[in-house]
Amino acid sequence: MVCRSTGDPHVKTFGGHRCDLHGKGVFPLVELPNLRAQTFHCPATRRWSHASVIAAVAVEYNSDVVTIVAETVYGNGVEVTLPATVGVLSVTSSRGVIQVSAPNGMYLRSSHGRWSATLSGYYQNVYVGTPQEETSGYTPSACAAEHNHAMPSVAADAQLFSTATVEALTAACGEQDDLLFCGAPVPACDVCAATNTECDEARAACRAACPCGDDDAIDDCVLDYCALAGAGGAGATCNEVQPC
Repeated sequence: MVCRSTGDPHVKTFGGHRCDLHGKGVFPLVELPNLRAQTFHCPATRRWSHASVIAAVAVEYNSDVVTIVAETVYGNGVEVTLPATVGVLSVTSSRGVIQVSAPNGMYLRSSHGRWSATLSGYYQNVYVGTPQEETSGYTPSACAAEHNHAMPSVAADAQLFSTATVEALTAACGEQDDLLFCGAPVPACDVCAATNTECDEARAACRAACPCGDDDAIDDCVLDYCALAGAGGAGATCNEVQPC
């Protein structure tokens, strides 16, 4: 099963449920036996006040942790050069996409791009695949939001990120929110209206930038276009999610 969190984080859960997880700080992406992943959310600098993006992701498999901050990778707290091995995890990079792979077939992929409308100055798109077949009954996480869409922030003593990484990102992005909800996506045209952007203009730009996107992908692109000032990262993310 596969989960993704992309753009102004638009989540598609392991079960196919769609929700948006805006806010700032460390939140649970995946909570499964032997596998945890967390994302650090950083808000936008202008336009729609609720907008945010992923500024870092950390994944733990058994007891090994890989952290990705834009294009910098850490294995168990130490910066590594790719390709690298961190415990049983393999970490590689190809065409700007960093992949963490485990022997059981689990993988996490992270891509990134520049987006000046965010406090971090960049965004990350994250994809997680796992052979695990069930998500109910485990600790709430974005990738299992169909079971519980309340997302408490991750307590400091349970964070996979190093103290130095959290401090640096908090200095750039602001103090952590205590609780978010992975709620139904806000109607894209409502966000455009709130930012004085023509929805039709945004939709035309997204269709041009992402010609093979389905209606859901285009709606996410339109929201990002209006919330985060333009089609650059919005179109690139849409093309990642729904390439031709």
